[in-house]
Order: sequence, then structure tokens, then C-alpha cells
Amino acid sequence: MDLTHEEASEIVAGSDIGPYCHGDLEGVRKAMEAEPQLAAALSALDYRREDEIPQHAAAHSGATDVVEYMVSQG
Repeated sequence: MDLTHEEASEIVAGSDIGPYCHGDLEGVRKAMEAEPQLAAALSALDYRREDEIPQHAAAHSGATDVVEYMVSQG
């Protein structure tokens, strides 16, 4: 199922992934396990329409393990 940016943004906002993206891999794992559509939603976000998306938060903070995990989930 392809998600629109709006749908993806709602899923991401409804999850608790945000605070964990700056380096808490276990928190990111739990958030992604709790919301089956979160990986697809992260992929569907249009970064140009957001101040910061979770992937950017992880990358900017140097949390390569978090980035690699997100990529491995799709």
C-alpha cells in the first residue's frame, strides 16, 4: 500500500519514535514493532514538507545504528 505524505505523517506523529531517533536504538525498535506501518510511513514522508523527519534526526545526531536499523526495515 502506497501512503501519501499526509497519511505517513499521521502514522509517524501517532507513533512514539521521535524522541528515540537521536540515538536510542531499542526505543526505535519498540516503536517500529508497535506500529506495523511505521517503516512504510517513514519511507513515504516527503522531507521537504517537514522540519525534520526521524531519519534526519538519527543522521544529524550521528546515530548510525538507528539509521541502519531504519534502512533494514524498509
